[in-house]
Amino acid sequence: MTFRVELFVRPAIAHLPEGMGAPREDQLQGSDGSKLVEIAARECYDSFGRGRSSDDFHEHLIESGHHNPAYHAYYSFRVSGFSNAFVRELLRHHVGATPSQRSTRYVDESGSNVAVHPLIADFMANSVDAWVAESVVGDAVASSRRAYEVLVEHLQDHLVDKGVSKVQARKQARGAARNYLPMGLETSLIWTANLYAIRHVIEARGVEGADGEARVFARLLLEEIKPEAPQWFSHLDFTPASDFGLSLKECP
Repeated sequence: MTFRVELFVRPAIAHLPEGMGAPREDQLQGSDGSKLVEIAARECYDSFGRGRSSDDFHEHLIESGHHNPAYHAYYSFRVSGFSNAFVRELLRHHVGATPSQRSTRYVDESGSNVAVHPLIADFMANSVDAWVAESVVGDAVASSRRAYEVLVEHLQDHLVDKGVSKVQARKQARGAARNYLPMGLETSLIWTANLYAIRHVIEARGVEGADGEARVFARLLLEEIKPEAPQWFSHLDFTPASDFGLSLKECP
């Protein structure tokens, strides 16, 4: 499986609340997510019908550090193909974000793939010693998969012999055997975050000092969210990194 970040839920505005005033033609522009941020911010300033245009208003919010209005706009993504190792890092960004991740206790992982880290992929594609990584990785994956399968089978039988139901025995066996699955095991999750949290994750995880898998996530996330709120993301892009892959840059 390849790395994927897919936006599938975005804000939807039913109507403009009463008593807020009428926006000018150059106000309340863009997607519903952008409009929601603008509505929340203009509630603070009572500024519909006067003051800045939509684009200038969003720019002012960013420059002045008035990020609170961006907390109202939530987006949901399905994230797949990434490793459990990376997701452990993503879950640290819990402020303004909510994950629902694939369970290794309830799901049979015996046939699951192991994500190929971007640095290893770069090495395999560009080094004459690529065979070294291919051999080591192949052996490691086969060994961990075999350990998982053998442990699940025997631990489950052990519990059933003790009178435990098959459903409970299977869950407990998988929960114990997953300790020997690799950190690189592919996983999937639904990740919901507000606009400001998304921006923070991209800026924190897209830079060259971040892990290669995190940089891939940040790039794919930016590709999905930039059309939704260009005022908050148009200054960001990715460029070839000095080590491997891509890294975040700010556009003038």
